[in-house]
Amino acid sequence: MQASPLAAQAGFTVDDRGRIVTDESLRSISHPHVYAVGDAAHIRQRYGVMHGTCQGGMPTGVHAAMSIARELDGKQPKRFRFGYFHMPVSLGRATRSSSSPAPTTARAGHTWPGGRPSGTRRR
Repeated sequence: MQASPLAAQAGFTVDDRGRIVTDESLRSISHPHVYAVGDAAHIRQRYGVMHGTCQGGMPTGVHAAMSIARELDGKQPKRFRFGYFHMPVSLGRATRSSSSPAPTTARAGHTWPGGRPSGTRRR
């Protein structure tokens, strides 16, 4: 995955894929008042650099939002540690599902942001 050249053109420190290089709190190392999340961020974890997939977008976005709230309260942001908020499951091209540890819809244990997954039917 190659990120948009916009971050590099704006003067951010980026990696070879154009992702903004972050510190342990997801702040840009060249612009510490800017947080980078999801596919746009080069995020180092114990096991290496996170790859740009949908699974990283939600936890990094939540962490950045919580960090900004901490900063507004005069506190330091915490170190980001990756963890899933959901478990995506691919059952082939026609069907897929997503399970959430904290149900957000009437069907306990399942969440379908933006509508139902293709290939599923209402019961």
